[in-house]
Amino acid sequence: MRFQGPPLRIILLTILLGAAPWPSVAQGAAGANTPPRWTAELSFGDAYNFPTRLDVHQIGYPVAIQHATYETRGFELPIYWALRATRWQGTRAWAIELLHHKLVLADPMDPVDDFSITHGFNLLTVGYLIARGDFHAGVAGGGVIAHPENRVRGFELSSSGGVGGYYLAGPTGALLVGWHRDVGRRVFVGAEGRFMASYAHVPIFDGHASVVHLGLHGHLAVGYALLP
Repeated sequence: MRFQGPPLRIILLTILLGAAPWPSVAQGAAGANTPPRWTAELSFGDAYNFPTRLDVHQIGYPVAIQHATYETRGFELPIYWALRATRWQGTRAWAIELLHHKLVLADPMDPVDDFSITHGFNLLTVGYLIARGDFHAGVAGGGVIAHPENRVRGFELSSSGGVGGYYLAGPTGALLVGWHRDVGRRVFVGAEGRFMASYAHVPIFDGHASVVHLGLHGHLAVGYALLP
């Protein structure tokens, strides 16, 4: 089995999170009585996926278990991206986000010929954020919307199942820290790091697979503030 450490870009983003001050996204909203403030963000990034267990259940065959190493290939099409809308009230906020993550099995072993979730391993979450000085931190939870592509024992999964090939596959959760810097009255840039844990139950031909994702994610974002 090949084991790779976190990509350099993930390490650099982690360092940045502790290195630079930013005027808080909630700046000017220190009290609970201030008007709510909305922001929208588009971010790009990459992730390091810890090796985890992949269980394959196919009718008529024994259960196959593999210690799986996944790649993200965040800058290969379709790229890794995230969209988030946040409602700040004082120094606290609720956020909804759609993260287009990808999992590509780097070390397939019999009976798994090919296995990926690249259109994607989509994570739809609702999060709660708290700003403290230059930083924000938060938690998030939601669901996995997966578009699996795989071939097991020579049998390829049809893309006609689910809703356009997408399946509501399981739960996800995240812990995150980040910072932002204003570059205009309404525009800001930022970086964020997070740990994510997800479970997905996805189909294969005449069966299903159980996928566990544990990953470190790094994002660089550009955002727009709807000022009160």
